[in-house]
Amino acid sequence: MGQYNLKFDQDEFTELMRLYSELAEITDNQMNEYQLILDSINTNAVISGELHDKLEVFEDSVYTYQSIFGESCREMSKKLNEFVRDVDEKDGDIYGIGTYTAY
Repeated sequence: MGQYNLKFDQDEFTELMRLYSELAEITDNQMNEYQLILDSINTNAVISGELHDKLEVFEDSVYTYQSIFGESCREMSKKLNEFVRDVDEKDGDIYGIGTYTAY
């Protein structure tokens, strides 16, 4: 069997966890604001008709996108956190075990 040399910088993975968490939060905030704008248009400006109906469908699509993207970012942050913990546990006898948490 071959030998493997893993070069791993925990700080980079910790930073990625933070960035994915931040991206999820920014996306949620921006998409919430966008949905409020769409809802305001649909409630106050285009109150009936085909455009109104299409805007409602679009609004639902935006909500779905927000949910999927935000959850994907949170899941990526969680997986990065688990990876760092797993590596830390495996090499704990060499480097000592630290505490890492996702943001």
